[in-house]
Amino acid sequence: MGATPPLLLTDSDLDALARDFLRSIYLGPTYAGWSPDRRLDTFLRRRGLSRVADDGDLSNIVLDRIMAQVRLVRHTRPPTTAASAQSAAAAMRPVRMVHRQGGWTPETLAEVAIPALAPQFAPLDSRAVHPGLPME
Repeated sequence: MGATPPLLLTDSDLDALARDFLRSIYLGPTYAGWSPDRRLDTFLRRRGLSRVADDGDLSNIVLDRIMAQVRLVRHTRPPTTAASAQSAAAAMRPVRMVHRQGGWTPETLAEVAIPALAPQFAPLDSRAVHPGLPME
């Protein structure tokens, strides 16, 4: 028996999976008591995508894409106030992520993930970033 070939999914494949999930019965009342990851796992397995469901990193990326599309839909309605306009604009920032086949260790997080994501980090001590939060 040969080794299983790597699973290759493009960004558009992941977005399509997320859209298909959002149109599926798994958002209905029948599955309301299920956690989002359980719903996604069942959705993937019933579509014959057990390899995606079994790869924790990859299924988390699909779940992140689903949540990003949900946030996008919530923020496409026109804002009613200047404050909600600012928060809607902030929420539209793209989600950045890094994936590593085989998972992450503390060392690879420090060496690869943090430097890759660092330009996207926002300071938490700035009123400009969180205008509604009191500063201590």
